[in-house]
Amino acid sequence: MNLIPNIFGENISEWAFWESSSNLDFLLYKIMNDAYQIGWNKGFIAGIIIGVLSTLLICGLVWEIKRFLNERGTGK
Repeated sequence: MNLIPNIFGENISEWAFWESSSNLDFLLYKIMNDAYQIGWNKGFIAGIIIGVLSTLLICGLVWEIKRFLNERGTGK
């Protein structure tokens, strides 16, 4: 019988987990299981890539907002 940690960190049987699990339990279990399957190296590289892309996106949005406000302020 497989034991699965629930949201409170208690090891319970797989049957009890699926019987009592909420959507959050299921989501956390899937995320943790997928992260474990991928492994630390791939997860670390993916984290760096996601971090860089999100930083570029935020900088681009800030730049566009500044440009829009400047154009609006000068009346062009």
